[in-house]
Amino acid sequence: MLILVQLACKSNNSIQKEVTPQLEYFNQLIEQSPFVDSLYFARATYYYDQNSYDEAIKDLSYAIRLDSLQARYFHLLADCYMEQGNSYEGLSTMVKAGILFPTRIPTLLKLSEYQNLLKQESKSLATINRILTLNPLESEAHFMAGINYRDLGDTAQAITSFKKATSYDDHLIDAWIILSQLEQFTDPVYARQCIENALRVDSTNTQTLHSYAEFFHESDPLLALSTYHKIILLDPAYKDAFLNSGILYFSIDSFAQALQHFDIACHQSPTEPTYYYYRGIAKEAINDIEGARSDYNQALQLDANYTEAKKALEKLGQ
Repeated sequence: MLILVQLACKSNNSIQKEVTPQLEYFNQLIEQSPFVDSLYFARATYYYDQNSYDEAIKDLSYAIRLDSLQARYFHLLADCYMEQGNSYEGLSTMVKAGILFPTRIPTLLKLSEYQNLLKQESKSLATINRILTLNPLESEAHFMAGINYRDLGDTAQAITSFKKATSYDDHLIDAWIILSQLEQFTDPVYARQCIENALRVDSTNTQTLHSYAEFFHESDPLLALSTYHKIILLDPAYKDAFLNSGILYFSIDSFAQALQHFDIACHQSPTEPTYYYYRGIAKEAINDIEGARSDYNQALQLDANYTEAKKALEKLGQ
């Protein structure tokens, strides 16, 4: 008991320099009830949201000492380690959770995801098989199987897994999007159905709209452009929508409109060399040679190894 008290005191003393009202609230609750594990988890969640991962790890470690049968404590602890770049501890934490909770599907799914992220595809697939033994209809498990097979280069098996995932849950946006990408050139009709299914699930999700626009870049650039414009209306700070719109306008010889979109992208991200390079191309297309040269030079100032910008300058004769 003495050790627990000392740990509790240590955890209470490890606070941020600036104590916010919310943090002070958690501190007071813990001071009043120093052995309530859920309070440490609540404060750890606050720390996690503030990117204070060391403090979150301390609270979560203590919460687990108080009650080691709370899967969510392990999940957040693993996330903290991963956010710190400590992938070994993150994966080790989820392996422990998988042992403690061998039939808890959300825990096994998270373990398989971590194994995949760390390029342990065979182990991830083994974990997925554990899940499918518990529930053969678990859509997320089939989705993760598809991710692993795709990463292993087994496209046929990946497609089969993603199809199973969407048959069990037709709201899996990512599965529909990946299916559309995998089938785009082998079965374009089905691929289009897949990307449209993704949009049907959520027509206001900017990531989904982005994937939808990318799908039509070559086959229907005007549809892609209208989709990027919708993204911009939903999120005016979505930089890639301006960049890709500019590229599409350039591809259909609308150089002035391309320049306008590249210009916005440059103003939104003044340290991104790619945007200056593309703006330089657009300026060169409208015969603004000095403006193009300036943008290529700016791109090289931001990235001295930008090969395309170097070649563009050489073409202009410096």
